Amino acid sequence: MDVILGRYQLLLSLPGSSGTASKDVPLRFVWFGVVSYLVVSLQGSVQAFMPVNRFIYFIYSPTS
Repeated sequence: MDVILGRYQLLLSLPGSSGTASKDVPLRFVWFGVVSYLVVSLQGSVQAFMPVNRFIYFIYSPTS
């Protein structure tokens, strides 16, 4: 929850200035980093749930 709220705050810190984000190259890199961090954090949280973890393990585990 902490990651979601932190990224939500960062993404909504530029209300009404979408034109600036489309023209400012460093700001686009920061925005992409914020979104990527959110996606990776959510992926890790979802994979920590035991049913999801078990499903992924048995689907992608190599058979010997």
